[in-house]
Amino acid sequence: MKDLKLRCKNLKEEHSSFRDPADKMIVEKDKEISRLIDMADDNDNYNTGTYKQDTSSISNSAAEQQILILARQQAQREEELAQSPRHILALQKEIEDLERENRLHSPRESMLKAELRNMERMQKREGVDMTYLKNVILKLLETGEVEALLPVVG
Repeated sequence: MKDLKLRCKNLKEEHSSFRDPADKMIVEKDKEISRLIDMADDNDNYNTGTYKQDTSSISNSAAEQQILILARQQAQREEELAQSPRHILALQKEIEDLERENRLHSPRESMLKAELRNMERMQKREGVDMTYLKNVILKLLETGEVEALLPVVG
């Protein structure tokens, strides 16, 4: 318990030793702030005549800033315009390449379509009994009964 009381006393002393310089610093800063406020008031009284000049220079600098922004935008547009012909040429080359590929694919496409039609016809023929069909056609040729045997052939 004694240790705690002693430690508490030491902490209070340490606190007060830090507090005193802090209070002094606060007082000094308050004095400095009031001095700066007084100086600012004096400058305001002095600068009322030059205020008009300051506002005109501020408006000039704002106009200059606006001009710079517009100049940057114009430069960016000009750069985009300079890149446009190159982009157009690249797109035209790509179109030519695609058209060439298309011309190469067209004959192959027609060949594959013809092959597909042949395969479909062959697949239809596979379902028909060729011997029966041959016998019906022979009978048609021998007898000449076209009207009776034509539905069978169809």
